[in-house]
Amino acid sequence: LVNRSIEAVYGEYGVGLPEDGSVELDDEWSGYRDLFAPFTIKDRVNDPLPQGGGWTTRRSADDIARRHIHHVMTGDTFKLVLGGHSAAAGHGAGFNQSHVIEAGHVLEPVFAHLGVEFRAYNFAQGGMGTAQQALAGMDLRGKETDWIMWDSSMTEKPAFFNNFFMRQALIAGNRAPVIMADGIQDAQHFHDVAGASVAGAGQGWTPMTTSDEQAKTVPWAAQYLVCGREMGGTCKAHEYTAGCWVDRKDYDGYEPAVPQGAIVGGQAAWHPGNRVHKRKGRMTALVVLRTLQYALDRWEEFGREDGFPIKEERWHVTDYYESVREKAKDVPGCWGGWKIGQKRMLHEVEGGHEGEADDGGPGRDLLEDDELGLGGDWPARLCNIPMQGRTLWGPRHNPMETSLLSIMRQNRYGDV
Repeated sequence: LVNRSIEAVYGEYGVGLPEDGSVELDDEWSGYRDLFAPFTIKDRVNDPLPQGGGWTTRRSADDIARRHIHHVMTGDTFKLVLGGHSAAAGHGAGFNQSHVIEAGHVLEPVFAHLGVEFRAYNFAQGGMGTAQQALAGMDLRGKETDWIMWDSSMTEKPAFFNNFFMRQALIAGNRAPVIMADGIQDAQHFHDVAGASVAGAGQGWTPMTTSDEQAKTVPWAAQYLVCGREMGGTCKAHEYTAGCWVDRKDYDGYEPAVPQGAIVGGQAAWHPGNRVHKRKGRMTALVVLRTLQYALDRWEEFGREDGFPIKEERWHVTDYYESVREKAKDVPGCWGGWKIGQKRMLHEVEGGHEGEADDGGPGRDLLEDDELGLGGDWPARLCNIPMQGRTLWGPRHNPMETSLLSIMRQNRYGDV
């Protein structure tokens, strides 16, 4: 099942080899197949990738295998979560066309056949970034998150933003999620210091479009994704295929009560189209599927060694989660001295304390200029406190329980 799902993604982009032998690739396309989405299990996070593509480390692969086996053994849930900015939210495309949801389209039925309820969540917020979300720990992102992604580099460039996002993911939830390392500058520290599992999706290879006529020979999913120079801006002109209304023959003459826009709102030069989202989501899905494939192989090996059922220490996760949560506090790089109440966006704050709290683990120290937050710094101890929060802003996990209204006292008439 896992192998067929991987092969289906390859087939979508023209480099698949079905089990029935109905497709053969010549030498050129066989080479493209090797480049499409290679996957490497490395010894260290920063080891080079000779072919690019997806990756994880050997220790991470083993720890992710433990998680996968646990979920299958217990019928648990598996939750893939994304935080980010407007491009990650899928502005300009349909919400269900954003890359994390596209990954979910591939993964949900696979996990369902294994008795695991899979859900993909897109908690990206246009114009906001992720810092305010991370200040609520994992309440707004889901405490049962298994795999977490950050896609906010367009609006949150300093590394301490994604550091804070990921460390709260590790310490504030009930699980220590796998960190998707794409764009995470401190991924090595989370891996080496905290013992967190990390993986990356990478880029891979996509068929090139060289003319409108040649595009007809390119698999639909790959058309106009990568264009030669001779195509000019043609690729961008074909980036969006999403619309607000699709005319249907069985509804001939029907007009929706609400006038429909010609395009989905939010289409802009800095927002990727739905084809780009699909390709990125497929790369994410392939990494998860490869780790699941590795887990099933390991399970078979454990069975040969232990018999079935395999030993409980092979798949119990509590000690692993607790170990990562405790050691995550020692990961450096969290705090840059964020000022309170000075500017609207945290990346606009004035400097002055960068590096003050980086020695020996940033959250072990405290920036005490006005602890009440009346014009001073956010206290650096926030790095190591499992935060909680409520809001009326969305999207958010479990919206009724995480609503600001849920913690407001009623008046004597029972009103909030």
